[in-house]
Amino acid sequence: MTRRKIPTAHSVNCAVCGNAFQAGSRATKARYCGEDCRETARKARYRAAYPHTKPLRWRPDEIDYLWNNYRDLGHKRCAKHLGRGITGVSKKASELGLACRDWTEDDETFLRRNAVHGAMVVAKKVRRSVHAVRMRAKLIGVVIGEPRKAEPNWRTKLLATLIAGKHGCKTSDIFSTSRLTHVVEARHEVAHELRLARYSTPKIGRHLGMDHSSVLHGLKRHARVTAAQMVAE
Repeated sequence: MTRRKIPTAHSVNCAVCGNAFQAGSRATKARYCGEDCRETARKARYRAAYPHTKPLRWRPDEIDYLWNNYRDLGHKRCAKHLGRGITGVSKKASELGLACRDWTEDDETFLRRNAVHGAMVVAKKVRRSVHAVRMRAKLIGVVIGEPRKAEPNWRTKLLATLIAGKHGCKTSDIFSTSRLTHVVEARHEVAHELRLARYSTPKIGRHLGMDHSSVLHGLKRHARVTAAQMVAE
């Protein structure tokens, strides 16, 4: 029976810096002398595999370009010029304290007067993102109200009454915030019927007290449940 050879400590040269170090008695061959050289090698492999991407660190000339052009050009055009991603440019601009457009006195006045209508209403008027409106409101001490819920029309009420009886719940439950399974399924079916009637997802959300993204999720879930029931039958 052949006895397995036990590896012993030996001296090797680092693949990055070239300095000699004791590799220890591991069975695998060590190539780097420490964490710094290992991280340097990892970055080199990444740049070799993805040559079109930029290094992780920002060069001084790129930072100067952001300082001089970010306010006028915005994150998309700056990202295209620098060859970087939009998310990376936006994050770096946020770290530098840059903003695409300064808030004017008229914008802040409109924000103070219409904050009760919700951030989305203000964002459309001042042509900014909802996140930017919320951050500015927090900075100047303005409380953003929730978006107003529209009164359901006759079609929505009729559908809710019919579908509520089918699922064994009340009509008022569909317009509430209940998360019971049969109530949620009834709410999704109402959204499906309204969508067939060419209602937009934001309009359905206003009638049912939901966000438009929640309406989209409900429509997809209702389609999956309906397809599963058809297959089972």
